[in-house]
Amino acid sequence: MGKRFVAIQIGAQRSYAAPAALEQTGMLEAFYTDMCGNAGLGGAIVKLCPNFLSRGAVKNLAGRLLPENLRRSPKTHSLAMPNLRHLWQQWLSRNERDPEKLAKVWKIFADELGKEAVNRGIGQATHLFTCMGECMPLLEYAKQKGLTTFTEIFIVPSAHRICIDEMEHFFGLDLEQYRENPSFSKWFDRVLGLTDWAIAPSENVRQDLAENFNFSADRCFVVPYAVDDSWFEVTNRPVKGRVLFVGSAELRKGIYYLGLAAEKLADRGYEFRVAGGVSDDVRQYASNQKLNFLGRVPRLDIKQEYAQADIFVLPSLAEGSASVVYEALASGLPVITTKSSGSVVRDGIDGFIIPERDPESIADRIVELVENRDLRDRMAISAKARAKDYTWDKYSERLLAAFQSV
Repeated sequence: MGKRFVAIQIGAQRSYAAPAALEQTGMLEAFYTDMCGNAGLGGAIVKLCPNFLSRGAVKNLAGRLLPENLRRSPKTHSLAMPNLRHLWQQWLSRNERDPEKLAKVWKIFADELGKEAVNRGIGQATHLFTCMGECMPLLEYAKQKGLTTFTEIFIVPSAHRICIDEMEHFFGLDLEQYRENPSFSKWFDRVLGLTDWAIAPSENVRQDLAENFNFSADRCFVVPYAVDDSWFEVTNRPVKGRVLFVGSAELRKGIYYLGLAAEKLADRGYEFRVAGGVSDDVRQYASNQKLNFLGRVPRLDIKQEYAQADIFVLPSLAEGSASVVYEALASGLPVITTKSSGSVVRDGIDGFIIPERDPESIADRIVELVENRDLRDRMAISAKARAKDYTWDKYSERLLAAFQSV
């Protein structure tokens, strides 16, 4: 018998690409997930109670759409009961502000989903695929049964530590969000102890696992992410000097360094647009006053931001592989970013890779691209071409190649 995989994940991470690829190749034994928008109870809610979707934790349910091969497959199990209990716990905790207590609520949900998957069974599975150790009871059970375990590590595990270090530079900002969390370290050590092979979206993640968590780089496959084909339809008509940042405007994303760069360029008349959630602390910080905070931009409107931007900048300090960079490349935007963004940008070809925490480099590269239109346009063409090597079909090919190589 060939390889047979049980896969489990919470939410529609990467549009369910991993289990869909396993199903397409006949290697899927079972797929467990929480509620989605086109199957089971979640599908019924979307169809019969659309007004319910504007409330709380279920507001994104309609966007969780299983690919057709998974939706039709009897191997797919959309488990609703853990979701319903989690919604109740979230309501009970609606006034809670302690991040550790909120994380505990999420962990209870993930563990309940894992336990229900164990109860449903693993059939004739030989391998397990899970995301970041979600649903730990299934990972533990699979290991006990002798399955080979794959764990996707979708963000640099040291992200929390990196953000705490940043507090030395910007003390007092997001302190509650980034305070030390010893329970995470203990939990993540357990995840790695149960993991035979890791899947990382960038070399940056693999390096962090090896250097800071003693997980052998030889047991880690790098499989970059992908961008939806619809992004290639974006026609970039840049407004000269318009700089775009997309994502949560927070410490981890390097937003303060973008603010410092914008200050340095204040006399040039460039426009800095920040599309994403933003706290009052970030919005009101002295060095961020040259940034135009748009807040959360609906998915239907965000493509227009890419279409009119001149340059895309993401000076991130800790990512797995930032999806917004793939979107920018596919939209035909030169990208200025860091190694820590985990991007597939080629330095000097599709944009520039700059050092972390370096507003001078950000400012210098912005000026270089805005004022040298030939260079900017060459990089824009190259960016679009680069993105075509990172479609979901190619992501599936790379992921399956990693599975098959073991």
